[in-house]
Amino acid sequence: MKKITSLLMLHSVLFLLINLHCFAQGHTTQVSIVAEKSQGVPVSQAINKLIDAFKAKNITVEKIGSLDEARGNLIIVTGLSSGGGVAANLLKTANHLVPNVAEALTIWKTDWKKKPVWLISGFDDRGLMYGLLDVADRVSWSTDSKAPMSEVEEITEKPDVRERAISIYTMNRAYWESRFYDLKYSFL
Repeated sequence: MKKITSLLMLHSVLFLLINLHCFAQGHTTQVSIVAEKSQGVPVSQAINKLIDAFKAKNITVEKIGSLDEARGNLIIVTGLSSGGGVAANLLKTANHLVPNVAEALTIWKTDWKKKPVWLISGFDDRGLMYGLLDVADRVSWSTDSKAPMSEVEEITEKPDVRERAISIYTMNRAYWESRFYDLKYSFL
């Protein structure tokens, strides 16, 4: 009886060790997203879209608060271009400027401790959100899960116009015509 119990115990321990090894091999963190703690709802939702894009490619992701916590082979740093956050500090160190205009953004590749780092930053929350959504979209275009950022391009941009769109309904003809002929809304 003791021999059977010992054999069952040994079998259970081996089974557990093999499963732990397989779990560790298959679930290592591939991408670390460094995000500031104080972020608006649009930024949080955009980060979730980015995480979902990686997960759709079967890429494991961790969301952390500092570069020192990063365990992934690829690091993505998100945050505003000003202030004392990780993104702002990386931008200042490299003298990489983001225009001081609402909705301005930068998507920039650098490195940190011999690991590739993609920095997604905005002048404001809206710019940061647009940058994150663009990267999430481009990650979904990637056909190689070992290179999920292959379609992402480095860019620093600001809007050409103050207002992105105008949506006016013509239910009130006098109001519509007053806006239609107003030079503030003319692009000429």
